[in-house]
Amino acid sequence: MSLSQSNIAKAVRSFSIQAKELNGAYLERKQEVSLLQVSLISSQPLVFLGLPGTGKSAIVNTFAQTLASGKKSSDIIDFYQYLLSKYTTPAEIFGIQSVKELRENDRFVINPAGKLPQARIAFLDEVFKANSATLNSLLTILNEKQFDDGTGVRKDVPLEMMVGASNEMPEEGEGLEALWDRFVLRQVVVDIERDDSFLSLLTGQGIGKVSCKVDREDVLCLRVLASQVDVSKVLPAFLDLRQAMATAGIRVSGRKWCKAIEVVKAVSALKGRSVASNSDLGVLSAVLWEQPDQIDAIRQMLSQFASDDVKVAMQIADAAREAFQGLERQGDSVTIKALGMTKRILRDLLAKADALDATEDAVCEAIELIKEFQGGIKRLTLGSIGRS
Repeated sequence: MSLSQSNIAKAVRSFSIQAKELNGAYLERKQEVSLLQVSLISSQPLVFLGLPGTGKSAIVNTFAQTLASGKKSSDIIDFYQYLLSKYTTPAEIFGIQSVKELRENDRFVINPAGKLPQARIAFLDEVFKANSATLNSLLTILNEKQFDDGTGVRKDVPLEMMVGASNEMPEEGEGLEALWDRFVLRQVVVDIERDDSFLSLLTGQGIGKVSCKVDREDVLCLRVLASQVDVSKVLPAFLDLRQAMATAGIRVSGRKWCKAIEVVKAVSALKGRSVASNSDLGVLSAVLWEQPDQIDAIRQMLSQFASDDVKVAMQIADAAREAFQGLERQGDSVTIKALGMTKRILRDLLAKADALDATEDAVCEAIELIKEFQGGIKRLTLGSIGRS
């Protein structure tokens, strides 16, 4: 596929609209949405870890629905999902034995029609419930993008994106280490935290609808761009990060570092860039950890590579959050004067954020956060007027 600036701009815009709509429908899930996009472009497996009821399955399903179908083929399905348990048999995931082949050719051949080996995008819920009988075939698909159908010759599969979900980390001693290692992108999904998000969840007010479609051509465009991204400028940061990880006692395999480069390329492509920069490295906080208690330490290591605009944006977001939460703590006793003062603070912070590099995710997130708080002030103002 040939690249042009117009094609790249169209693709970036399409994914930006997708992210905006998904973030409007799934509150406090910006990181999850971003990682789904990165997984799609990089073709690196992603796993969501979190307690039941945090919306893991819902957001994956909605994300898949926003992707326009590719070229129709009887051998390819756009989206496949399955809930695993320790009793799940390989036939449920990979297909049943072909009776025709057995009868006519005396061969044990798997017919994968409508199953995982034919999927372009796959979602396996409770993926770490996979038993040993299922595990080997699953690892082969994740590793080599191939499937042994019983003929003795491995067949290529069309899998482009694999998402797993689990309520818990895989248990040690269960033989799941290899499967866990294959999920390059990892995200711990938590319950929503902000009061305004909680109220929106209860009332449905402020919850957006998802109606966008990302064209197949846009996906292919950014994949081609990602394959061509120049990473030379981030290699010194990788060296520094490798040393910092070793000092902290966090082991990262050579294979994982290679996958990390592919992930960074995808982040750059989603921004429409052909050259990776240090500002694209933040995604590695979802790549390099083995245990959740390592995440904060890795984020701290990555913060040293952030651009000045990103650092300022983070400070602006913190100031906006502190100002708005101060109002929320006042509850029904909040005054019109306090609302007006916070409104002016947010307006000034928004002006500062608008002057920063809008291609940086942290800048966009700070701007969106301030606008959310400004909407919250409108609601608080109306409530205060109603009580007076």
